[in-house]
Amino acid sequence: MKKLRVFFTIIKTGIAGVWKNKSMGFASIISIAAVSIILGIVLIAALTMNLTLTEIQTRVDEVEIYVRDDVPDDRIQEIQAQLQTQPGIQSLQFKTKEDALEEMRKVWGEDAYILEGLEQDNPLERSFLVSVEKIEDSHGIVEFARGLDGVTNIIYFQDAVDRLVSITDYVRLGGLVVILILIVISILVISNTVKLTVLARKKEIEVMKYVGASNGMISGPFIIEGMIFGLMGAALAFLVTYFSYIYIYNRFNDQVYAMISSYLIEPIRLREDLIIIFSTLGIVIGTVGSVFSLKRYLRV
Repeated sequence: MKKLRVFFTIIKTGIAGVWKNKSMGFASIISIAAVSIILGIVLIAALTMNLTLTEIQTRVDEVEIYVRDDVPDDRIQEIQAQLQTQPGIQSLQFKTKEDALEEMRKVWGEDAYILEGLEQDNPLERSFLVSVEKIEDSHGIVEFARGLDGVTNIIYFQDAVDRLVSITDYVRLGGLVVILILIVISILVISNTVKLTVLARKKEIEVMKYVGASNGMISGPFIIEGMIFGLMGAALAFLVTYFSYIYIYNRFNDQVYAMISSYLIEPIRLREDLIIIFSTLGIVIGTVGSVFSLKRYLRV
């Protein structure tokens, strides 16, 4: 019972200390919120890139090989036979000009009326649509097809995937460096806040030590304060990040799809992850900052 009373006393004192030191704790809250907001931005950017990468990779298993208009039918058959000798090909389909035009009509939907009249003078090229068994097989097939007489162009998504992977890696690395720097700054800010609180209550602490209070009884309220400041900073960061992202999603989702053929992640799918990550980060920073300061100034 005694330990339980001490535990609740520590929590009660810590909560009271938050209100007493609200002006000094404001800097801690803003610092933690800034770290969490930047973390949220990096996280959302990384998840969006991963989603885009996954969607593009589902298209990488297709290579479209275009042939010139003047290539005769017998040469088309030769190209098809040569392609079929390559390992890794799952299926091979020849698309005529009419097939390409019909496919474009389906893609354009309601705006397909613009394509009316192209049947007589179809500018689209014939092509082979090659589906590969594995993404790794695409490189060899593309290199082989480039050497075939009559081939004009090859649509191949692997280059886009490689560039996107490279950009994603840079975003992750840069975001990690920035987050680590801000975490250190946040810990120092909280540490200094606790330091000022300790100095302001120096006499009170001396009296507590004089009457035999344990180090845990003395340091506990300060740690509770740090945790609460951390949670408040996390809550502020969540509100700013989540509702800002909802606005961005509603405003720019269609434009993003038009540019990269991939939608943004729905905000509801991020909500739970952001709450968990922000809360954990806020508590850890608040606790570490408090403990660091207490060990230095109270010799806990």
